[in-house]
Amino acid sequence: MTVGAEIATDHCTPTYASAAEVRSRTPRHRVRGAATGLLLALLQACSGGDALAPAVPLSGETAPSVVGDIPHIAGLTSDTVEAGHLLTLNGEHLPSVIDATRILVDGVALEIRISSATRIDALLPAEAFDCAPQQARTLTVSVGGAQIFRQALQVRTAQRVALAAGATHLSTTSQTSHCIELVAADSLGASPEGVDTRFVVAVVNTSNDLAQQAHFEVRGIGSGGTGTMATTSPFTSLRQLSGLNGLAATEALADSHDDEQHASRLAMQARLIATTGPARNAWASAAQPHVASRALRAERRVGDTVTMSAVFNSCATASTVKARVVYAGNKALVLEDIAAPRAGRMDGVYRAIGTEFDTLVYPMLAQNVGDPLAMDASMGGDGRVTMLFTRFVNDSAAGTAGYVSACNFYPRRTFAASNEDEVFYARVATANETPDDWRRVMRATIVHEAKHLASFAERLVRGQSFEDTWLEEATARVAEELYARTFPGGGQWRGNTGYAGSLECELLQCDDRPLIMWRHFSQLYTYLRGANGLSPLGPTHRSDNTYYASGWSLVRHVLDRHAQDEAATLKRLVRGDAGRGLAALEAVSGTPSDALMAEWALANSGQATGNTGSWDLRSMWDGLARTFAGAYDATPQQHLRHQLGTSFQDTQRAAAGGVVYLTLDGNAARTTQVLRLAPVSGGVAAPLRLAISRVP
Repeated sequence: MTVGAEIATDHCTPTYASAAEVRSRTPRHRVRGAATGLLLALLQACSGGDALAPAVPLSGETAPSVVGDIPHIAGLTSDTVEAGHLLTLNGEHLPSVIDATRILVDGVALEIRISSATRIDALLPAEAFDCAPQQARTLTVSVGGAQIFRQALQVRTAQRVALAAGATHLSTTSQTSHCIELVAADSLGASPEGVDTRFVVAVVNTSNDLAQQAHFEVRGIGSGGTGTMATTSPFTSLRQLSGLNGLAATEALADSHDDEQHASRLAMQARLIATTGPARNAWASAAQPHVASRALRAERRVGDTVTMSAVFNSCATASTVKARVVYAGNKALVLEDIAAPRAGRMDGVYRAIGTEFDTLVYPMLAQNVGDPLAMDASMGGDGRVTMLFTRFVNDSAAGTAGYVSACNFYPRRTFAASNEDEVFYARVATANETPDDWRRVMRATIVHEAKHLASFAERLVRGQSFEDTWLEEATARVAEELYARTFPGGGQWRGNTGYAGSLECELLQCDDRPLIMWRHFSQLYTYLRGANGLSPLGPTHRSDNTYYASGWSLVRHVLDRHAQDEAATLKRLVRGDAGRGLAALEAVSGTPSDALMAEWALANSGQATGNTGSWDLRSMWDGLARTFAGAYDATPQQHLRHQLGTSFQDTQRAAAGGVVYLTLDGNAARTTQVLRLAPVSGGVAAPLRLAISRVP
């Protein structure tokens, strides 16, 4: 109100609704300026009621225009607003002072962000209303305490996800609660007959803390549906498989114990090396580094007997092993324990292993993964990896096929039991095992252990810390996968390789290839049968070894979807140039780790893309189901299944990195479907991220 303004109050009446009535009932009104708030307040006070409330029905009809400086709302830019978004109101003579205006939706106050004479932007709080389908609510606008506008407003509390067939959607962030509405894009405005639709939702606990198990509720809020569907069959353990051939079954049952011990030793060595310091510094400070030792190793010839230290759980003490040189190549020195049950009777098998390492395995690792001999010059080595096949592994590490020790990369002045050599240890063939069966299993183990040597050597020479155990094992499985590609039909990068000619050939022995990808896919199958309680980031219980395969699958997804150069990306991971663990995957992909995990989970759903780029997973599960009828299912993933448009409630748990799958089917044009995810009262509120696909 400006100085000199006059307001007549002697003719106040309870209500009026037009400018003419304003003039007739305040004949001496004269206002200069824009202090309409006080004017409204005085008029309301003298009337004792809602003096300036226009007679606006809920249909959205606006009041007649008013004169002078009396505020007027002409309308909204949209008749629908989503919680957490802005609502824009257009009008005339609106207050520029934010505090002069109050905007309510069903009694909930909106936060005014912008206010000018012709426009107001106000934010509807994200948590203003419970998660529910879109519905009409009442919008009111008051200025100076007097209501000037009232209208019906469609309020959407759920984030609308409208997908075309084959399209996917990732939630923008990981958060403890979500509210979404699923919509088939081509069903908007469709006839009542509508569009038959299937949505697949992957809910991922994106915490990297294995102790943080999410406990949450999945609630469906819908209309137009016709009931619910049953969930899939319960988890089947590999120990229940009856259709496996003898060797494959033995391998499946031995995996758990072998991998558990293997990972435990890697973790222990990582902790030890972290406190010891870089190996290159230890060698640099050693007096007269190992010239004599190097000459001695270089002179080893086939038939010589050498003494080796079998280092296991200690770098200070070791068992002594007498071994015979069976093969001395350019990159491999193969030793057989003279106490092996078949000592002296498998020379041809060992020569084949040594030759394959020289001509195939070492070049493949050095070019695509890392160099097992990266520390050799610092150590004064002979340029070869020593393979010690010894019954010590059979006797002292039952169930273990092979292992490495980082202790051997240090001088004896640091670790007394060190061999001062790049060594991996592996079990010998037993009396009840044919040499061919032993070789069929051992060849992939050699690749796996040589990759660990490469990782240790590359990181030690660079002064990098060792990799997180789960990723160290995952990338070792990638090395095995690269080895599988060297066989006809064994796969290629982004080749979408199926069962026939690859895994089928391994199992049915159509050629000389060993068992390689069998462990990848058999363990991945087990993971998918219980994906909510398992994790690619490590074991969730004592006998869990599925993270070897699920971790491999996650790395494979990153390489297939985000890498420009597979070998260069893999080398960055193995050498430690990109950091460790999930942070390393973020660095090489340029994508937040929670988004990577959500993408990967959806790719593994069995209902979305069906493959990871390099492998056709549907083909793999179909093939295993045919080969081992009754032991494998063509759809290993466990899905909560419901009809679109129904209301339901499921309480779920998910380990860190675990996934809960949800499938909804129905007629999208006839139904409304909202999903609400929230922590169970008193449960762990872990970060959840959603990945959604509309199945073609």
